Amino acid sequence: MATTYRAYSATRGWIDKQDAIAIMARAFAEKLQEVTCVRALGEPDDEDAAKVNAFIRMIAEGADQLVTAIIENAEGRDLVQAGAWMDIPLVEVREFEVAPPVRHLQAAE
Repeated sequence: MATTYRAYSATRGWIDKQDAIAIMARAFAEKLQEVTCVRALGEPDDEDAAKVNAFIRMIAEGADQLVTAIIENAEGRDLVQAGAWMDIPLVEVREFEVAPPVRHLQAAE
């Protein structure tokens, strides 16, 4: 994915410009490479739950920042939001925690 593009400037001719959106998308993609599944060999613990919550938060915040930047860029280039509504829910989820231990009922003697 290229992070620069050629643009014409009336005063400077053809110039290479930085594509801020592509740079942001590349940085987000690099962060996504850090996301993993729960890798606990035994019972998951508070650290596993915290890692899951951190991944969800990082993905949601990164996606929100990228979408916001794309919208601001489009508006800055005189595109208008006049089309149909796009219903794109991100995520609403409760934080993960370690489940309480299951107590087994003993048969009455």
